[in-house]
Amino acid sequence: MRAPVVAMVVGNDVSTDSRVRKSAASLSEAGFDVTVVGWSPSGRREELVVDGVRVVRVPVDLPPRGVGRGAPWWWRVAVGHRSESDAKDAQARLAARATPWRHAAAVVRVARGLQRRLDRARRRRVVTRPPRDAWRWLVPAATAYESALAPELAALDPDLVHAHDVDVLAAAAAAVAASPRARGYVYDAHEFVAGLSLHARRDELDRAGWLSLETRFAPGALRLITVSPDLATELDRRYYPEHPSVVVLNTPPATSRRPVGGVRAATGLPPDVPLLVYSGGVTAARGVHLAVESLSLMPGVHLAVVPVPADSPVVPELLELARGLGVADRLHIVAPVPPDAVADHLASADAGLIPLRRFPSHDVALTNKLFEYIHAGLPVVVSDCPAQAAFVRATGIGEVHQADDAGSLAAAASAVLAAGPRYRAAVADPELVRRYSWQASAAALVELYRDLAGGPDRIARTS
Repeated sequence: MRAPVVAMVVGNDVSTDSRVRKSAASLSEAGFDVTVVGWSPSGRREELVVDGVRVVRVPVDLPPRGVGRGAPWWWRVAVGHRSESDAKDAQARLAARATPWRHAAAVVRVARGLQRRLDRARRRRVVTRPPRDAWRWLVPAATAYESALAPELAALDPDLVHAHDVDVLAAAAAAVAASPRARGYVYDAHEFVAGLSLHARRDELDRAGWLSLETRFAPGALRLITVSPDLATELDRRYYPEHPSVVVLNTPPATSRRPVGGVRAATGLPPDVPLLVYSGGVTAARGVHLAVESLSLMPGVHLAVVPVPADSPVVPELLELARGLGVADRLHIVAPVPPDAVADHLASADAGLIPLRRFPSHDVALTNKLFEYIHAGLPVVVSDCPAQAAFVRATGIGEVHQADDAGSLAAAASAVLAAGPRYRAAVADPELVRRYSWQASAAALVELYRDLAGGPDRIARTS
């Protein structure tokens, strides 16, 4: 009997996605035949082995960032045009019926004003009540993933398809429809899509498009998996009340730490200089700018930012901000490391920062960096997003600051630095580290897949 085949799909190149890699490896170790399909940054089809799991990366013809925004894109969604040619035909018909006096300056000004008001009203309508399948126009990347990745998934003849995050949900559904053996797809919701943060690279139309995609396909999933209890509650309320979402925290594996070198060595700072660290994405919504601002209120304290990806376009903004505040000598940009080395890399700092700004998605999040800091043995300073604030207060591993308040962040960080041994003792609790390790988190994932595959007897165990 063949082992159940699990085809995982993700909208990145897999290499730096710790959740995808850990999930795939855990299911493989449990006896499943796992292949991960992702996007190829080289533009060529590639096959490799990552953590003992086969990874296939295929070219995806992704649209340039920003395509899909602005009036022409959402206009045809709002008025029901299903293609750009339909929209242009409609505009041509309107132009042909226009009267000669339309060129009068006063009339043109009035018409433009009315058009802007109508545009804003239609934009609000699309954002608040996106039409069915509006995702195809609002977030064209989802269609690109579907076209490129679904055939590769179907070719694996899978029993189950695992969609990592909302952007590949359509690809997973299409693959299942094309695979006679497939029982269905599992949706692993990495974020609260309805409450996604907004920033320079994601606006409210993008969010409406991703929500349209999730609303279309999440109810059809065999089961939902997600990253925090609060997000599970939201998903169950919206999509799947009869089968509670399975919570698989994005925690690191429990291993012995080797806190040598890392961020402190990269900054060149001696052990007695206070060093805060922020590791992860550096969009404005993550609050990293606030962390830089807070340095001006903490004389002598340094901040290491480990941006993911390393070439984030926000990094120059942080450096310019630091120069303007006169703290450039205390801000250090440190290169990231592979996912399995993150905790060791961070361990030489004195405390970890998670200064998230308040968005609904952040309010229900328990971020992977929270658990990475725990495994690095670092006390934490977090904003008052409810889920993470409650976690920190309950465990006593750090302090909470008011979001978007540099003074509050500085006060919380100073308190942690002043009482470092007390907070380090709390974060070093062996039971805390065990409970929030990948070994504990993966148990729920493996149990779910054994149930979906028909029980342990169908699994060709490797242990």
